[in-house]
Amino acid sequence: MWRDAIDGWVGRTLTWREWSPSALLLAPVAVLLATLLRLCFSYFGASLYFATFFPAVLIVSLVAGAPAGVLTLLLTIPVVWWAFLPPSFAFGPLAPIDYANFALFIVAGGMTVCLADLYRSTLASLFELQKSREILMHELNHRVGNMLAVTQAIVTGTLSSNRELSDAINGRLRAVSRANVMLFGSAEGAVPLKDLVENELLPFSAGTRLVVAGPPIDLAGETARSIALVLHELTTNSVKYGALSNQEGRVHIQWRVDDHRCFVHWSERDGPAVTPPTASGYGSRMINGSLGAVGGRIKTDFRSDGFSCEISFPIRMAASTDRSAVESPSGTPSFQPYSTLPAPHPSGIAPGYRRKYPGGIRSPRRPSWLR
Repeated sequence: MWRDAIDGWVGRTLTWREWSPSALLLAPVAVLLATLLRLCFSYFGASLYFATFFPAVLIVSLVAGAPAGVLTLLLTIPVVWWAFLPPSFAFGPLAPIDYANFALFIVAGGMTVCLADLYRSTLASLFELQKSREILMHELNHRVGNMLAVTQAIVTGTLSSNRELSDAINGRLRAVSRANVMLFGSAEGAVPLKDLVENELLPFSAGTRLVVAGPPIDLAGETARSIALVLHELTTNSVKYGALSNQEGRVHIQWRVDDHRCFVHWSERDGPAVTPPTASGYGSRMINGSLGAVGGRIKTDFRSDGFSCEISFPIRMAASTDRSAVESPSGTPSFQPYSTLPAPHPSGIAPGYRRKYPGGIRSPRRPSWLR
């Protein structure tokens, strides 16, 4: 959160025009504050005349640009001469050492202004590149969505005589599409596992039919797409034949991390009686293929009281630490009613995605003193 606040503040300061009244007004304000602070230190016997003015020059140059930094530098000289050189609060004669001190301050302050302006220009270029990247990713997400929509239309038209197969293929395409939307919408290029579960099982989130528990885990691109497909296949199977095919069935989804692998346990209860399949269907091959592509595997258990399975796959990105896991006092994950989880964003975009700095950032440029 604090990083977002700093990013927002830096982005707003970079929108200041260097010769604007607000930027130039910052110079006398900074000199005034530095003077008051220096007067406070005078009561403790401080003798460094420019001690509080160097930070003022640096801060103004970073925030408002080189012109305001130079103005701060020029305003400091008469203020120090009048307020701190003997006699105090009067323009007395200057000794040779005073001329030397002023000359050193101008040289050091000028170097500070130049380096701060270079840093500010580099930072503005980086923010501009970030803004361009967000626009590009948004456009890419839009085009990928259009391609998937066209593919769905082709599948629907081609398989118009086989509605069941058409719906199955389109459902898998939608699962991949939702994962892509969340990936493109995430500033970190990763999707929380909880969000994948939430998007796939949202229609069944009412009441206590679903319980979800586990620590916060972020999944990278290919892993997120594969797990989205697996969750879709398990949900489809449960809706057709398992616990979600009636009104009393319940599904428990729980995950944990052990030795850089994530273990997801899917357990169904109170559904129709389960009979082991006699042959491996396309859905099973889809699950095995999707997991195999990311180094994962699945163990299934067709018990009569309900289907269960354990999915494991390597973690490509470190688990987040800034969100608290749902845990019992003993330290082991406990079930959490799915209805308590936050609803997805209405736009379908992950909450972490937002367009920063609506006012825009100035175009990248070289510092004027390097031109």
